[in-house]
Amino acid sequence: MVGHFQEHPRKKIVREAWDTPVLKQLHRNWQKKYLYFGLPGPEALDVELWKDMIERVIAFELEIEGGDPRQNIAALSKK
Repeated sequence: MVGHFQEHPRKKIVREAWDTPVLKQLHRNWQKKYLYFGLPGPEALDVELWKDMIERVIAFELEIEGGDPRQNIAALSKK
């Protein structure tokens, strides 16, 4: 599968203004950490923002047309 999920200002708004408050409230109520399963991109912005609420990360990186997928996987692994 070839594709690319680019960071967009709207994604940032949803992540920070909607997702984060909901996740924080659930985390406070349940006193449990999450399993993150997703496509965070090489920057892993979701994981960085929610790292205090995440117990385990399972992340995938899509192949970018014309790019080096190993470079993106290496960047994601460092995060």
